[in-house]
Amino acid sequence: MIIKNENGEFEDRELLLDDCHGIYIPQIFCQMFKPEVWGYTADDEDWISCLAGPDDEFYWDAWDEITCYARMQGEDGRTWYLSQDGDLFVVTNELPSDTAIYQIPESFIDYIVNGEKGELTASEIERIHYVMERDCITNVSPEGEAYYSRTNDFICGKAGNVVDCLCKIKLK
Repeated sequence: MIIKNENGEFEDRELLLDDCHGIYIPQIFCQMFKPEVWGYTADDEDWISCLAGPDDEFYWDAWDEITCYARMQGEDGRTWYLSQDGDLFVVTNELPSDTAIYQIPESFIDYIVNGEKGELTASEIERIHYVMERDCITNVSPEGEAYYSRTNDFICGKAGNVVDCLCKIKLK
C-alpha cells in the first residue's frame, strides 16, 4: 500500500507481522526468512540471537541491528527495508514504475466524506462522482490510512490539520 509518511514522502509498505505476536516478532521474522534474503549469513550473531528468542541476552540489541541494516532486493528490483512501530512492515521509498499519484483537493474530500458541498460547483461535484465511479472508489474516510476499492487503492493520511489524499492508479 502506498502512503505518505511522516516526512511527507511517499512509500510502499506491506505488513509482515502484526503486533499481536509481541516480543516474538524478531524470532518469528528470523524463522520466516533465510538470512541471505536480508543480507545476513546463517552464522550471523544477530540472526542467531533473534532465532534463539527473547530469553537470549542480546535479543533486543540484535533485533535493533537487523531492523536498522537489513535490506532485501525485491523481485521488481526495488530495495526494501524493515520498519516496526508495533506491527512489522517491509517498506520501500521506490514506487513501482506503473504507479501514478494524484493529489485530491481537500474540498473534494469534505464532500466525499461528509457530503459538504462548501463552495464546490455543480460541475466539480459531477466530476467527483464520475471519478469515484470510474475508479471504483467505494469506501472513503479520513480516519485511517488505507481505503480499498475494487480496482485501485484510495489512500488518506493526516498531516497536521491537512488531509492528504492520493489515488494509486495502475497504468498498464
